[in-house]
Amino acid sequence: MRIAQAVIVAGGKGVRLHPYTLRKQKAMVPVLGRPFLEYLIDLFKKNGVINILLLLGYKPESVIDYFGDGRNHGVNITYSVSPAEIQNGTRLRNAVRLLDDHFLFHYCDIYWPLDIEKHLAFFKKNNLPALMTVFHNKRDGKGEYAHGNIKVNEEGIIEYYGPFQDDPSYQGNDIGFYILKKDILRYMPEGDFMFQDFISQQLVAEHRIGAFITDDPYTTITNAEWLQKTEEFFKTMGYRQNRENYV
Repeated sequence: MRIAQAVIVAGGKGVRLHPYTLRKQKAMVPVLGRPFLEYLIDLFKKNGVINILLLLGYKPESVIDYFGDGRNHGVNITYSVSPAEIQNGTRLRNAVRLLDDHFLFHYCDIYWPLDIEKHLAFFKKNNLPALMTVFHNKRDGKGEYAHGNIKVNEEGIIEYYGPFQDDPSYQGNDIGFYILKKDILRYMPEGDFMFQDFISQQLVAEHRIGAFITDDPYTTITNAEWLQKTEEFFKTMGYRQNRENYV
């Protein structure tokens, strides 16, 4: 088994990132002169995942006009466009016919140094239909939150995913990198729904999702404060301001 497809949901309005998102999709907000989404696509490409499915809603043209079919970026991009008002879980369910049997799933606004081989080895060993990447909460200021909202048992299975808890036994936070089996879509609700609710109410309740726990720092563009932190994060990785200055 190998992972050849990354599915990125980028449909929301990005209200917390106004005014940057008034004219473009959140994933297209520039970081050092390049769209944030371009860093993600490069990350997946470095991991050998060159088939990208983008689940769009709000301002889809800002993404499609820039990336096209992906040829100029060394990948193959396809699109599934749904109304901006629907939730991320519904977007994934709507794209069922475009999905591989196993695929990466990502939220579009978080960057983390993915190593797909480590992920895949853990996924195979875990033998569950879903694997969530969990950032271990050491309260060292490197994460987005001060508390954890995930609890993992000794077998590596998530047994709690919900409101944040002021308890060190709740190990960390969901950072939006998953490996999923397409088969889990059969269990998704029929109405409009959040993917995170499906995880907590269905997969966690049935002990069907494992956790890949990491201490490697991540960054996000969830709001203006973190957008600035992300620029500094990428500078430490050796990125410099893009001379073409995408806006």
